[in-house]
Formats: sequence, structure tokens, C-alpha cells
Amino acid sequence: MVCIDIVLATYDGERFLGAQLDSIIAQTHSNWHLIVRDDGSNDGSTAIIERYRQLLPNRLTVLDDDVGTLGHAQNFARMLDVSTAPYVAFCDQDDIWLPHKLQQSLDELRRLERRSGPGTPSLVFSDSVVVDADLRTIDDSYWAHSGLHPADALEFGRMLCDNVVAGHTTMINAALREVALPIPPCVVLVDWWVAVLASAIGASSFITAPTVNYRQHGNNAIGARRVPGPNWDTGLKFVRRLRAGPVARKRRYDQAEALSARVASTMNPDLLPPLEAFLELPRLGVIARVKQARHHGLLPRGFVRSCVFICSAPAWTPSDR
Repeated sequence: MVCIDIVLATYDGERFLGAQLDSIIAQTHSNWHLIVRDDGSNDGSTAIIERYRQLLPNRLTVLDDDVGTLGHAQNFARMLDVSTAPYVAFCDQDDIWLPHKLQQSLDELRRLERRSGPGTPSLVFSDSVVVDADLRTIDDSYWAHSGLHPADALEFGRMLCDNVVAGHTTMINAALREVALPIPPCVVLVDWWVAVLASAIGASSFITAPTVNYRQHGNNAIGARRVPGPNWDTGLKFVRRLRAGPVARKRRYDQAEALSARVASTMNPDLLPPLEAFLELPRLGVIARVKQARHHGLLPRGFVRSCVFICSAPAWTPSDR
């Protein structure tokens, strides 16, 4: 039975951490190794981790370094650095994995490798059930709840603009792990970084069945945001929130520059024009941006997001770092 490394980043997660660890132990695929790094918790998270380390002395590695607080992306980067298994599953501290989560993801990833080749950087992800703090169902589908279309993960232009891959359900192979490292400093979400890499030089697939109970409790690092409905007041609030995030929008372009520097020489030549067009968008006027984005498929999901993405005139270019 093939081994899977599970990388779990923790920070002030004592309330739900034990339940998540129990759901990992209950997986039907039993050959896994858990790598945990705490990012400076002020609660009892480290004590919980130590208790489980003693219960699982050969199956749980705690990264105890002197680096300090790293933030989401670089915390995961540290764990990926020490991962050696042929497959890696990303794990959030506050979810509950359904029993077949690892096996279903592994089966789909192996099918993908058989189609694309074992040396192809590959990724799979799935839907999840959105639940509240007490595991009561909010929505049977995270994708529907958030207005996500998983097939967008197969579209390179769309992935440059918007991440549709749910990191809390993601599994990657060793080939993708190797090309993803080192994680560039501009990357905020490791799941988006590995997903856009897979879209650029590898292969992606998804499982329509939920594999995770995605817990919402008010302190989620990301969380499941419901897509705005037809209510104009809700829509306007959403527009204001997006327009207030110029730094977040700039990171899209910084990440695309990092992607170009990392893999442009090995990408399918057909994908280079959309990448170059994307990096040129901030330098164009609105009308030219609309034409270029539509021509190359460079639009995020949803009408509101697309309008904000196109019409917000950034006062910077991707090289302004």
C-alpha cells in the first residue's frame, strides 16, 4: 500500500484539532505519515499535537524549528520540504475528513497519472460539505455554495485569475511537489500555487463527491464565502470588498511572474500567449483590457468578479515589487 504524506499546518486550533486528527486516524487508507508544523499557537494546540505524537510515534513528525511564525504559505512550504512520499495531501486543522477521503483522492490521482504519465506534475481535489462549528450542514456542496465550477481548474487562463481548487481537499504527486518548491515569497495560498502549476505544465482532475466536512466557525483562515445572489445590496457590498483589496489583486500578477520565471521554458507553447497577455493587463486601459482578457480567457468566475478585475485600474505593474 502506497504511503501518503499529510501536511497539517496548525495555529490556535485547539478547539477542533483533535477531531480532525481522529478523522485522519479513521481513514480507510491506512498507510499515511502526518507532518505537522505549528506556526506559533498561543493556545493548547502544541499539547494536543504532542499527545497524538506519543500515540503515533512512527507516523507523526512534528517540525520543531526556530524559524518562528511563517504564515500560511511558508508554513506549508517547510513541511513540503521534508516530505518524501510519492503523494502529499494538504490538511486544514479544523475540518473532518470523511473515511474514504485519502483512498478516493489516491485512486483519482493514479488514474490521472496513468493518462498523463507518472512523471507529470498532477493534482486532484474534490467537493466538500460546508458545515458549522457543530458539524450541522450548511450546504451539501462547497462548490455550489461558493459559485465554483471545478472544470475551471483545467483552464489555464482562468486559473491565473482565480483559484477554484479547494486546498483543504487537495492531493498532489511528488512531481508537482518538486516543481512547486521553493514556494515564492509572493505566494499567499499554496493550493493556488500548486494548482496553477498543474494547469501550466501538468494535469488536474476533480472528484465530484465530497470528501471533507469543511467546518465554518468564524475564525477560518479562508472560509467558504457564499457567492452573491441577485440582491443588489449584497452585490454592491461584494464589489466594495473586492475593490478594497488592491494588494490581493497585485498578488495575482506577482504569482504569475513567479510562474513565468519557474516554468515558462517547459510550458506548452500554446499557454505562453495567455500568460504574457495576463502580465500585460495592468499596463492597459480598460477597453484594451476587456478585449485582451476576453480573447485569452483571462477572467475570474462570476460577472461581478470579472467586472471588478477588469475595471479596477491598478496604479502599478507586475514588476513593481
